[in-house]
Amino acid sequence: MKNRNLLTSIILRTTITITIILSVWASLVFFAIINEVNDEIDDSLDLYCDYLISQKKQGKEIIETQTNSNNVFFITPVDINTALSNQKSYYRDTMIYLYDKMETEPARALTQYFIDEGNRAYKIEIFTSSIEKKDLIETIAWWLFTLALILLLTIIIVYVWIYKKSMKPLYLLLNWQKNYNLGKKNQPLPQMSSIKEFQELYIATNQSTQRVEKAFEEQKNFIGNASHEIQTPLAISINRLENILNQDISEELAEEIVKTISTLEHLTRLNKTLLLLTKIENNQFLEKENLSLASIVNNSMEVFKEIYEYKNIKVSLEVESDLNVNINKTLCEVLINNLIKNAFIHNIENGEISIKIYSNKIVFSNTSKSNELDTEKIFQRFFKESSSNSSIGLGLSLVKSICNNNNIKLDYYWKNNLHNFCLCFFNY
Repeated sequence: MKNRNLLTSIILRTTITITIILSVWASLVFFAIINEVNDEIDDSLDLYCDYLISQKKQGKEIIETQTNSNNVFFITPVDINTALSNQKSYYRDTMIYLYDKMETEPARALTQYFIDEGNRAYKIEIFTSSIEKKDLIETIAWWLFTLALILLLTIIIVYVWIYKKSMKPLYLLLNWQKNYNLGKKNQPLPQMSSIKEFQELYIATNQSTQRVEKAFEEQKNFIGNASHEIQTPLAISINRLENILNQDISEELAEEIVKTISTLEHLTRLNKTLLLLTKIENNQFLEKENLSLASIVNNSMEVFKEIYEYKNIKVSLEVESDLNVNINKTLCEVLINNLIKNAFIHNIENGEISIKIYSNKIVFSNTSKSNELDTEKIFQRFFKESSSNSSIGLGLSLVKSICNNNNIKLDYYWKNNLHNFCLCFFNY
């Protein structure tokens, strides 16, 4: 279902409701007018009928013809039993041909039975011209439609004005919440309403925000303290195991100690990375400076070329335009290092790594044993495409977190049997 804003929904519902009400009202008005017209015509037919019956009972000659008042009547002898069984007057709408006008017009008809002084029974039918109901319907419909349209537009205009005046505090609150960033310095919540319900909403929002800020600060402190506390015993454990390794022990025990040290070192890297992720998400890297990415990329590339020299990977760096960005130096180095390290770790022997720097983006391309990666999973924490022991599954998640917090667009795509990661700096 397509979302509509509150004002549109109210206007739509108001329009539908008023349209239904006015339609029902117009129908009732029309039938009321028709009934009133029919009553007036029926009254005149009754009077004329009484006059004709009176004349007939007095034995006066009545010429059965059309009168100058557009009345036409017929007096027909009938069986007395028929007259006795039909004592009521019958009214109906019909059509009548007017000879003087040479046309057919709508008429109202009255049928009545009577018995004269000579005990003779007659049926009298009187026709009189009526209004054109079709024309009446069209006229009433036109004026009611015009009235309804003017009334509806007036109601909507007045309602929109009242709505915007009344709901202004709500939209101020919504705008404040849209711009609210947890853990950052935010503008104070505005107090722009004297309406009780809005004041209560403002108070509830403010209290809720304070609780969230407090919980966030406590969580941040807990994670930071816990990570630091874990780091110390890990370092002590590794140091003790290394001391035992330097003693005179069996080869089998030495192998087990080396495996244990490797596991602890993996846990240490994992702990440091999680701590770094927490700091990034908590926006604790506020100091920024203008940096040349070509220089940082070149330094990082040389370091990893030396570390992974045994793989004999061909590395190329193309700088079409030096790219300078305003970013925290530590985060920038972590960002570049992780992407380059990722290209080395998951590469093949005698593989290739290509880094291209443009005026507003950097593209990291590398060969690999694996084919195209799942774009929905590769940036998730602890996702590992390979079983490399040197990978903890947080590198790309760390890259994604840094990009998100610095308005950098991160894209991945598979092209020409190469994995490609692109950093786009459109806002720099």
